[in-house]
Amino acid sequence: MNKRNEKKARMAAILSDSNVPVVKPVSRATEEVSPISPIGLMKSLASSTSPSGAGSMAVKAIPASACEPSFANDRQLEDFDEELNNLVQSIKSQGQLVPILVRPHPTEDGQYQIAYGHRRVKACKELGFAVRAIVKNLNDEELAIAQGKENQERKNTSFIQRALWVASLDKKGLTRKVIADAAGGGDLTTISKLKKIIHAIPYEFIAKIGHAPKIGRTKWERLAKGFENPRAEKRVRLKINTLSGTWPQIDSDKRFDIVLEAAVREEKSISTLKIQVKDSGENNVAEIVNSASGTKIVSKGKEGKVFVDWISRQMDLLMHQYEESKKGSSS
Repeated sequence: MNKRNEKKARMAAILSDSNVPVVKPVSRATEEVSPISPIGLMKSLASSTSPSGAGSMAVKAIPASACEPSFANDRQLEDFDEELNNLVQSIKSQGQLVPILVRPHPTEDGQYQIAYGHRRVKACKELGFAVRAIVKNLNDEELAIAQGKENQERKNTSFIQRALWVASLDKKGLTRKVIADAAGGGDLTTISKLKKIIHAIPYEFIAKIGHAPKIGRTKWERLAKGFENPRAEKRVRLKINTLSGTWPQIDSDKRFDIVLEAAVREEKSISTLKIQVKDSGENNVAEIVNSASGTKIVSKGKEGKVFVDWISRQMDLLMHQYEESKKGSSS
């Protein structure tokens, strides 16, 4: 029974004063949980007969220095992790309560790649502690999906961090279907939109902006659209350079707004200046037009065409006279 029918059943029970049974919502405990998600692994450990797990699910203590980030970084643009200090203090006083998930490094013996638990590894490195970890033989697809499951449980991942992570999975060669599964069941169209945003905005500007926690997809799509203008990069770079002294102190969301404004700003129109060229009889023979796109000479009438043709044949002489005049003015 769906929610709409459930409401109808409740209303019918009230109106008829009958005891119509009400369907209770399904408990989260009965929902399907991925076996490689943090919750799934903790359930597997809890059901194990051994205190530290059994078989491939055993929790092991491994050196924090032996743990390398995943091939797809889901924490890009984090200059400062405000939650790390709290985690360090928690592990220092209570120990590492939740193990991380790693796989044996595919090319380096004795090393591991982190599926999830990057922050816990950082905290243990800072404390000089070994890391409690579950080591599983995961292929690239399984590692990406496990990493995605943890990302769904995190609340502080920004839109652009997720988009960069999706782009890194794509660069690794994973299929759109796997990427969609890793991203939490997102449809293939959404995955394509995320990739398009990353490809449209030069990474140097994304890095300058930072993780921009309050900026969602709509604004990032607008910025991507702005960079379709070939002059946008020059405007944005100039704006950032003018604020280089204070840029690091500016809030990341505010930095985004500054970049967006520079990227989509309309070019200031330069007033078109027209100079009339007349002969001795005060007849217009040509017009010199100065505008934002450049300068041009436009002939007027038959005599004007002859005049402009004559000017074109005198260009070498005029350039020589111009250069000589520059020498004279500099001496």
